[in-house]
Amino acid sequence: MPIADIFRRHGHAAALSGTLLVLAVWAAAAAAGARDPALARASSASTAASGVLAANPAPRAAMPDRTPILRAWSPAAVAVPLRRGGWAVTPRPAVRPALIRRKTSVVEPEPAALPPPPVPAADADPARARLRWAAPAARAGVREVRVWRQGPGDAAPVLQATLAPTATSWDDSGVRPGLSYAWRIQLAGASNTASALSNPAEATIPLEYAILFPGGSDEMAHFVVRKFIKGEWREAPFDVRPRDEETGTTGEIGVSERPGGAVSREFDTRCILVGLSREIFRFTVPATESFFEDGVRKTRQVRRLREVRRRQARTRDHDGRFHTIWEDLRLPAGAEPAE
Repeated sequence: MPIADIFRRHGHAAALSGTLLVLAVWAAAAAAGARDPALARASSASTAASGVLAANPAPRAAMPDRTPILRAWSPAAVAVPLRRGGWAVTPRPAVRPALIRRKTSVVEPEPAALPPPPVPAADADPARARLRWAAPAARAGVREVRVWRQGPGDAAPVLQATLAPTATSWDDSGVRPGLSYAWRIQLAGASNTASALSNPAEATIPLEYAILFPGGSDEMAHFVVRKFIKGEWREAPFDVRPRDEETGTTGEIGVSERPGGAVSREFDTRCILVGLSREIFRFTVPATESFFEDGVRKTRQVRRLREVRRRQARTRDHDGRFHTIWEDLRLPAGAEPAE
């Protein structure tokens, strides 16, 4: 069958296979020479086939030119596809450094150093402790103010409140009368930074009442009860006899009877007077003493012992504990109870 018919009927792949076969036969005939007449005839046939291939080349699409694709990978050129098919090789464009977008990292500024914490001052009453402190010298970087408290039984300060950076006071209502506490201030900034704790402010929460014993007689005590009522200190006098079950005397301190048989307990201390007596009260006073040393007269300060008979009131509170209240006397300046 002519090779032209092979192209038309079987396509380019079959024609290519036939061409390779013919070339192989031609090469064998050329190697064998003229020794075999049959091979000579085959060589002539292959030559004829080569002429046919030269006259009827395969379409270009059957053997695509891959040169542009190979050149596209070179650093100096780039292949660009065409609309009508094929490739066009163009020089690779130069990249200017100004057009390169660089990845930059955002570096956060270091937080400002916190100023020293202010030292608070404490003022206490039976209901609360009021803390006050000066505003920090530099508030830049301060995000909050922390209040720490250490009370009886606390091994270390405990955080009580977190306030705004502009706060300069705070009331602590979680205290109990008769106990002592210490408060400290701490400044906190960004990124969990915090200053050291300030020096403490200490205070003892006073009791809700105080019993003063200005005088009286051996049978009756004259008391003045000072009590914290509705946010303020108020005072009221009371004459109280010791409790006596035979006479029905209750001995309650701070309880008074009003006209009409009504009983007022506004100043009730829940304490009972159980006895009155006179005791020797010893105390010391400051004095100046003269002495000679190497023939020179010198002076020095000493304390001299004094004593006075003084009334003593013995009381019992609601917990069953006994207390002693001494009569208020005008003692000399600088007098101190003797040990």
